[in-house]
Amino acid sequence: MMRTNTVIVVLCSYDWNKDGKPLGAVSNVLFVGNGTLHISRVTQANEGVYQCFAGNIYGRTMSTLAELRMAVRDTSSPRTNHIAAVEGQSVVINCRRTTKCFPKPHYSWELKSADHGSTHIHMNHRRQVDQQGKILLSVSRLTVHCR
Repeated sequence: MMRTNTVIVVLCSYDWNKDGKPLGAVSNVLFVGNGTLHISRVTQANEGVYQCFAGNIYGRTMSTLAELRMAVRDTSSPRTNHIAAVEGQSVVINCRRTTKCFPKPHYSWELKSADHGSTHIHMNHRRQVDQQGKILLSVSRLTVHCR
């Protein structure tokens, strides 16, 4: 009796969708033969939801969705807010630099003195920052800088 080992190679085809539509030729997108999608020099035009479809003679399957978003940071110059408050009362200062940021930023605040020195404001029961970057203070006269 003779035995033989047989190797069967089943070829797969790969297709990619972006935002639910077939992904066509894009100058900075390369389709690698093993189903990998390589995007070089990512731009905002590349943002979207991607999905890979793989198929062979036995059927077709799809990957989970992958969302691509650009990391964005606000590069505008910081502003100085001059705020007068009554000692012992609370004041809320809004950090206006957060609307253009992705992913959501972490906040820190500084107290600028008249001689242009600055001190990091440590949070405690009298100094609190909410999820939008607003700081709630119970102090007198302030010049603050949000970064």
